Amino acid sequence: QKSFDIVNIKKGYEFEREIKKYSNLNDHILVIDGTTLDIALSSDYEEIFFNISKNAPAVVCCRCSPTQKALIVRGMNKYTNARTAAIGDGGNDVGMIQAANVGVGILGKEGNSASAASDFSIGEFKFLERLVLHHGRWFYYRLSYFFVFYGWKNLMMTLLLYFYMADS
Repeated sequence: QKSFDIVNIKKGYEFEREIKKYSNLNDHILVIDGTTLDIALSSDYEEIFFNISKNAPAVVCCRCSPTQKALIVRGMNKYTNARTAAIGDGGNDVGMIQAANVGVGILGKEGNSASAASDFSIGEFKFLERLVLHHGRWFYYRLSYFFVFYGWKNLMMTLLLYFYMADS
């Protein structure tokens, strides 16, 4: 897949020009670096950046600070109705994991601070597939089963009270 790089931008008007170029492209991955991300996350360009990036197939942010990672997740929560998941393996990912709706920490060489701050903890990145597909499916199945029985229970209680009141 093709990518569109917005890197080494230091002025706001340069960023605006490049992001408008990207908005005319379809099916391109957006690649943005930390210095450009400072401009994109400023109050002048934040809304433009998130509205354009939410339509991208993927957005790759490289050389970001931990604060920028958390701001990206908060911005996606603010400008979209999507649920966010953050996956991290070190102390620099803690802010991002805590800002997301679902945080996944990976135990690794950098310590266990990401795992301690996360909602789910896995030993290796390859276990993420099983966490999402297998356990997520079973959670959905159990939740739907619960609601079916919850509805039947309420129906039976209501009918029982109705017939009791009709009889007296």
